[in-house]
Amino acid sequence: MLPFLESAGWKTSIIFEPEEANEAPNLSGVLERVVSENCNVVILQKVSGQSAVALVKGLSEFGIRSIFVICDRVDVKMASVADATVVISDYLKSLYPPELQSRIYVVHDGIENPECFKTDWGCHNDPLRSVLVTSHDLDSLPIIDFPPKWMRVCIVGRYQFGWQRLREIYWKLREKCHSDRLSYARFLMNRNITCVPWSPDTVWREMISADIGVIPILNSADVESGGLPPDWKRKSENRLTMKMSAGLPVVATPIPSYEAVINHGQNGLFASSAADWFRCLEKLRDPGLRREMGIAARLSVTNSYSKEEQAAKLIKVLNDTKSD
Repeated sequence: MLPFLESAGWKTSIIFEPEEANEAPNLSGVLERVVSENCNVVILQKVSGQSAVALVKGLSEFGIRSIFVICDRVDVKMASVADATVVISDYLKSLYPPELQSRIYVVHDGIENPECFKTDWGCHNDPLRSVLVTSHDLDSLPIIDFPPKWMRVCIVGRYQFGWQRLREIYWKLREKCHSDRLSYARFLMNRNITCVPWSPDTVWREMISADIGVIPILNSADVESGGLPPDWKRKSENRLTMKMSAGLPVVATPIPSYEAVINHGQNGLFASSAADWFRCLEKLRDPGLRREMGIAARLSVTNSYSKEEQAAKLIKVLNDTKSD
């Protein structure tokens, strides 16, 4: 994103970067550095907490504007003190109080590798090859449970490499009760399921090799404690648009951010129950339909979710905030 900002005339510098992942770091000393570098606008990306609130208030006293960027959470306290807040979906924006709406902007995740896409969607006689990309180390296949004999599922997730994977499996088995151990063992021994450690290259290689993308999401609760929608409802569309840009026809659980992207039956498919899932998967055994839907999927996201388009939206936020 920084090259796009600089080409639009914004001089950028990274003022603070924590040594370890921490969404509520100690930001003491940052205000003095911002002032010394004559910054006009400060972007606080995934940073919140008391220290962040104090920093934003300090910036305001010096006439320095602040933009709070947050992914899949709702942080009313930070949004109340910042001059602008950037969220990743219209749904997340809708969760903020009415009085803050004019200062909430939507900037989506831009597609990382738009030049990588499929040109082959397999044939009738081959098994249906699917890919599921996750940030978790799944030990079961949500909703689908066990794929039919004509389907293969590659899960690209937070798994360990080599012998460390064996150690990971050992400790998972030890932590589980007897019935869960049996389920996990069945998952591990299922020849139609492959678990692959995540890496940038692996993700795109597996997507290009697959016939379809799948995003099954367990949606057990509608409300979390505190009255906010649960985590699964607040997910971004990033993994969906990534698969679609690769030319994959995708079957997904309908969640708010996905409903804004998929036109069911045209550029993707929605499935809620297990029966829905198996009907959609059966339909996509047709390589002609996979090709048609995959091409439509790619065409529907490559421009509207491109890095260039999202950079333009962020630049507008910067310009609006600076001129207020």
